[in-house]
Amino acid sequence: MSHVGIDIGDRISLRATFRLAATPAQIAAGLPGTPANPTTVTLRVRQPGGITTVYTGIQLANPATGVFELVVDVAVAGLWLYRWEALGAVICAEEGTLVVRPSAFL
Repeated sequence: MSHVGIDIGDRISLRATFRLAATPAQIAAGLPGTPANPTTVTLRVRQPGGITTVYTGIQLANPATGVFELVVDVAVAGLWLYRWEALGAVICAEEGTLVVRPSAFL
């Protein structure tokens, strides 16, 4: 997933939805698997310049079954990378990018 049009000073929400593998009935109906909470969820966020911060456990909001999110304040222009990782009841990973525009004022 890629986020664009982000400026220094913006606050964005990184969100992931984790699901069990779809059953044959769900596949036949064109439906995704049922949302489920993994045993362990990790979010890695890499800022331009290489500084990586790892978030786990109570640092991540879990507003609904299978949904995890973190609000990030962007303070550096450039390409940000992030990776959600799930282990346990659900095993998967998803990566994405943020492109933060430079400011003419900062």
